[in-house]
Amino acid sequence: MKKIIFSITLALACWSNTMMAEIHEHEYVPLLEDGRQWIYSFIDGTWDMEAENYITTSGFYKIYLQGDTVIDGKSYLKCYYKSLGAKFYSVSEDYPVAYMREEGKSVYAIYATVHGYLMNDLLYNFEDMNNAYFTDPDYPFFEDVNDVILAGKWRRVFKNDGIEIIEGIGPDGNGDLIFPIQLITTCEYCEYPFNDGLAMMLNKDGDILYKGSAYAKYLESKPAGDVNGDGKVNVSDITALINIILGVK
Repeated sequence: MKKIIFSITLALACWSNTMMAEIHEHEYVPLLEDGRQWIYSFIDGTWDMEAENYITTSGFYKIYLQGDTVIDGKSYLKCYYKSLGAKFYSVSEDYPVAYMREEGKSVYAIYATVHGYLMNDLLYNFEDMNNAYFTDPDYPFFEDVNDVILAGKWRRVFKNDGIEIIEGIGPDGNGDLIFPIQLITTCEYCEYPFNDGLAMMLNKDGDILYKGSAYAKYLESKPAGDVNGDGKVNVSDITALINIILGVK
């Protein structure tokens, strides 16, 4: 009898731990903050006419928030793109690629489409991600939803094949901050570039807040002597090294 009671107690404990891993009431972790930066990895495949095969290349780019503006009476952060050695977006780096704002657990963006029109989209709803972007609540796109501890905080994580969106961090998979979902899971023969993971998220001072799935790949890509991780070796790396030695941020 004692063994049966012990078994039931153990089973309930396991069930309780499982439930805690799936859902946990916690203070929402905001996604947007002025000065925040995201570095992403991408893969591109182009057809070589002479060799008659695909040449696959890869690189990194940065999306960052800098400054704000008011649109239709609401405050938005300006979102910029910067290439880190290879072009991904075919846009000027001198102008915002999007304007973003956060209300409660929802994040909205205004950005230009290929037709030149501005669109105001609900990109993220961290209460129910199936009620955001182009997904349909009647046909759940994210069925794998868990609350887990990442970077020292409880966060809600939404997963699908090749796609992962994290509360307070954003996508770490086939997608980035302003295009959270890219329905491409493999790139054996890419005909256009696509994101394949988050390298890291940083604050306005350049401190790493989160290391993503492409972080190791990013470190391998850095040239020797690139202390500050900007993809170049110059005087700024000497300054960064001195600051590290002195403990200055």
